[in-house]
Amino acid sequence: MPPKRRTETPISDREPGARPHTRAVLLVDDDPAVLRAVSRTLRSRGFDVVTAHDGEQAVHSIRHRSFDVVLSDIGMPGMDGIQLLREVREHDLNVPVVLITGDPAVSTAIQALEYGAFHYLTKPVNSEALERVLEKAVQVHRLARVKKKAAELFGNDNALGADRAGIEASFDRALSQLWVAYHPIVDVRARKVYGYEALLRTTEP
Repeated sequence: MPPKRRTETPISDREPGARPHTRAVLLVDDDPAVLRAVSRTLRSRGFDVVTAHDGEQAVHSIRHRSFDVVLSDIGMPGMDGIQLLREVREHDLNVPVVLITGDPAVSTAIQALEYGAFHYLTKPVNSEALERVLEKAVQVHRLARVKKKAAELFGNDNALGADRAGIEASFDRALSQLWVAYHPIVDVRARKVYGYEALLRTTEP
């Protein structure tokens, strides 16, 4: 009698609190076709992807397991991407949030920066560019976790407080000198522009 094959539990059906795999991404978009396409692409590149069709479902997922990065559309009915970013920050100050929009605006970019978005991308997004951004976000998140654990281990609360005050002052100066640059994402082989990446720039070091 042949041995029984082990059946893996789908990622989206795992029990809350289950240990996340490497490079866990929460993907949020109200368009089912976008969810399927992007999740398929990211999984093919080794990411552990959990999907949410709106902000409320995303908040529920964040409260029940850990993620290395949150990737969300901005223009969604109900809770939009900016509101979701605020909810994420109330729950976890360190997890990177990457926002995507099909209608870039300076006001939205400023809001994203104010609430600590890691990156701001415009549609359509090139898959290679998206992977690079997510990889960098994962690395930054891991570094933040290491620093937090080190601070807790050595009881360096005063240093953290002083550092936070300096960061806030620098952040205020950066906001007053903020501008947005749009860089084209080009496929060299096809000689075609796939989209544009919106980069927030400031003269503050």
